[in-house]
Amino acid sequence: MKVAEHWKQLLQGSGPDTVEKIQDTPESLIYNACRSFISQCNRTHEGDALSILQTAENLAEQILNHYGSLRQAAIALRAHSSPGERLPEPVFNTFLYATVREHETLTVMLDELHELSEGKGWREMSSMDSVLLEPRFHSTPRPTLWDDAGVMKYNPAAFNNVHGTSLRKETLAMYQEGVSGVSRLLSYYPQMDEQSRRIFDTLLVNQVYYSYLPDDDPVRRMLADKLDPVEDAKARIAGLFNDTLELRNEPGGPFLMRLEACFDFIGTLSPEQALSALEQLTDALVQMLDMGGSDLGNPVEPVACIIKVLHKATDHGYDILKALYPTFKYMVDQGELVERMFRSTTFGKKTTNSAKVVMEAVLLAVDEQKLLSLTIDKSVLSQIAQARGSDVLRKALLKSSTGRDIIFGQDLGL
Repeated sequence: MKVAEHWKQLLQGSGPDTVEKIQDTPESLIYNACRSFISQCNRTHEGDALSILQTAENLAEQILNHYGSLRQAAIALRAHSSPGERLPEPVFNTFLYATVREHETLTVMLDELHELSEGKGWREMSSMDSVLLEPRFHSTPRPTLWDDAGVMKYNPAAFNNVHGTSLRKETLAMYQEGVSGVSRLLSYYPQMDEQSRRIFDTLLVNQVYYSYLPDDDPVRRMLADKLDPVEDAKARIAGLFNDTLELRNEPGGPFLMRLEACFDFIGTLSPEQALSALEQLTDALVQMLDMGGSDLGNPVEPVACIIKVLHKATDHGYDILKALYPTFKYMVDQGELVERMFRSTTFGKKTTNSAKVVMEAVLLAVDEQKLLSLTIDKSVLSQIAQARGSDVLRKALLKSSTGRDIIFGQDLGL
């Protein structure tokens, strides 16, 4: 196939916007042809989408025909590439335009791009989203991985590099069919390479994790050998905080039901696995602390909800102060962390400020012996003891003269 006539004119030096004079080498000709094509595309926001795509496909086919492979083209065009580029940007972008729609050589082009990337993906692929979202291509049908008869047309890993959105959409449609759809998807695995199977494994297990399927769901059982119990547990912990408006301390309510189910599952893990999964709890609490004290909306007793989460976590060896301290490593020790939290907390005010909710919950839930092991000002410790109604902390304070004076003053309402 030949390059469209108007591109030939550009290459022959017509018009004021023409690129520099072409050198008499195939590489310069190809580079300038692609650069002229991309330049024209950038100047034309509307226009004939079919003509643009046909031209890109023709140019890409000519490059492959000339060099035999994209890898060989990359070697030959190295002088036109910037540091770190596998292909000169105009040539790469030409191939992206050549993969927008279904056509006879799309399989070859996807495989060549995949081969050049060595199966690892590459940063330039991120520009594919902007190409696919161009208004002039909105009505252009996107390629699909499977045809209407259920035949898999492309190498999924190669297809995913460019048309990941389509791959995920088709996968989700199968998953939503339940056992029959998942079974059909798995039946294609013998046709796939290892990288393609990993892509679908990841998509499937994440659907299981984050759709919170019951433990006895047949799809969960079907995919049991692919599920990682630690990642499964992390997803369940994340689910506790997905909607902060649901932080409602209501017996039989959705939050407490999720909480029980989450920690029932964590109870099936080894101690090491449980602690690894509970790193997700740290991430969730740090995020609430880092939200700049944003308002959670109107949850019912969010502090009480987080206290219950922390008590459950403590049963599995989770140390909340130890977990949070690296985020506040500029502080001297965990005792200073407690004092800083105390100074930012007003007990019992039913706050919905995200940071205050977490800090109050931590101070009311942290293990009492842990508090006593830290260096904390006794006046601070006494007020925490009072807020918690803790006899353990009160008795410990009474063992020192300073502590007795503070407790005596509290008892007198001073």
